[in-house]
Amino acid sequence: MIKIHIADRHSMLIEGVCTYLSKEKDINPDISVSATLEQCLIDLALKKPDILLLELSQPDGNGISFCKAIKHQYPGLRIVIFTDYKHWFTISYTIKQCRVSGYILKSAPLEELLYGIRVVMNNESFRCRKSDLSLRNTREPLWVTVREFQVLQYLGQGYTNKEIARKITEETKVPIAEMTVKDHRSNLRSKLGVDNTVSLLKLTMQMGLIWVEAVP
Repeated sequence: MIKIHIADRHSMLIEGVCTYLSKEKDINPDISVSATLEQCLIDLALKKPDILLLELSQPDGNGISFCKAIKHQYPGLRIVIFTDYKHWFTISYTIKQCRVSGYILKSAPLEELLYGIRVVMNNESFRCRKSDLSLRNTREPLWVTVREFQVLQYLGQGYTNKEIARKITEETKVPIAEMTVKDHRSNLRSKLGVDNTVSLLKLTMQMGLIWVEAVP
């Protein structure tokens, strides 16, 4: 039977997902759920699931950074992003940089979620129809670089330039200076036509390029 763990703090939605999945004969009915990344790490060690359904937006961290970390710790774990973030660049970046097994939007039918879980369990990759459509419909220009995208995520978590430089250096193993982070922030504001960080975060949140609990 397929053992599933869900990392998501939106209890009402997840309760419905668990109820639906647990009725299937090939799904272990004991579906574990964690509301934070810290608790998720504990549960992964205890429960040893086959599949992790991971929401990108977490109250205590960045889903993408978490993905990269646990891929090394649990190489056999199949990670499926289960989120509302449907911007094509977010989908593409997450799949390529984190090498996740699947990307499913919460707006997808539960039948498609179940099908995706079975596909991933068979060691194949899966994208729901809506996320696949978003990737195909990429008429808008790719105005943000990979490094700028990383800076955006840490900005959304409230980190300073110095902290962002340290985080990216640790994550990529490529040294980046605090001044370089400052330059990236300036470039992003210029590209979007905003003059402060709050406006930058609000606009990129609306575009679905970053996931944060709240904008300061």
